[in-house]
Amino acid sequence: MSIRHKSLVSIMAASIVLSFVCGTTAVAADEVGKKVKVASLSFIPEKWNKEANLKTMDTLARRAAKNGAKILITPEGALEGYLIDFVRRSGDQRPKWEPMFQEIAESVDGPAVTKIRELAKELNVDFVLGFLERDGDYLYNACVWIDAQGEILHRHRKTHMAQPYFVPPNYRPGHELKAFDTAYGRVGMIICYERQAPETSTALALDGAHIIINPSYGSRGEWNDIMLRVRARDNNCYFVFTHPLQTLAIAPTGEIILNETGKKGIFYFEIDSSKIKQKNLMRRRPEAFAKTLSQHVHRGNQRLSAPGHIKVAAVQLAVSDDLEKNTKRICEHIADLAKQGVRAALFPECATTG
Repeated sequence: MSIRHKSLVSIMAASIVLSFVCGTTAVAADEVGKKVKVASLSFIPEKWNKEANLKTMDTLARRAAKNGAKILITPEGALEGYLIDFVRRSGDQRPKWEPMFQEIAESVDGPAVTKIRELAKELNVDFVLGFLERDGDYLYNACVWIDAQGEILHRHRKTHMAQPYFVPPNYRPGHELKAFDTAYGRVGMIICYERQAPETSTALALDGAHIIINPSYGSRGEWNDIMLRVRARDNNCYFVFTHPLQTLAIAPTGEIILNETGKKGIFYFEIDSSKIKQKNLMRRRPEAFAKTLSQHVHRGNQRLSAPGHIKVAAVQLAVSDDLEKNTKRICEHIADLAKQGVRAALFPECATTG
């Protein structure tokens, strides 16, 4: 990676961490937004075929709108079929496919995006579209929130990628995580792999997002369901994961509203952001961790442990209010565990004092 590219990645990381550390909730947590019916349009887009995908989205959108949905969400790369992995894995055929990859990208004012904007206006719905964006010479994995007037309220460019950055050289990561206001509350968007960096969701919640939309295409499974429940619970936000073969909607409590996996189709659920109370965020004390986080922005400065295995013990211990007695019992446990090869022992809160 060139010095210029390293600098850009460092700036991206710094801006995200500063938002995470210093942010405060931008919108009052109580009585924000209103109840709305959402439709997740889970379909496998046809690679390289915008016309076919536009036709599929038109059909699904009309059916969803007819059934009362006001927010429609598509997967990552819904317009052209999510092509970056295909291109990178094309081997000796890459000289054939990469020019097509460059050509199929389009701007937010491009003809295919314009058709979706017109469709949203016709159906009087808000529409989240995932697509490969062109902005001048650069390409981005992007999604846009189109409102019921056909206007683009917000564009998000994927900031974190599972693939190597800058491959092809003009395929760039985004560098902003911003929430935005809609008719249904304040929203934030992240694309696919971004969800695996916990700071991305927190940065959006600190910017006032009560709903986080996550158009995706890649991996999924039980690990993902658990991770996203944590994202929702930690940030007291609704979290919506729209994948070609899964729709997962999670309440701010971390409870699953809907989980349709291994299925294509239209999946409906309701969001009521007026009930959200972001108490977890309100109780944060950034001064306790801001210095440490700010010191570990750059990749080379992260103190990551070397991989390995250790034996860990969780000790269930009923304690009294006798400090000396509790301490003695803890020491006995530690001595016994050490003989068993335990390297780390976890005791209950207030194990010494009760």
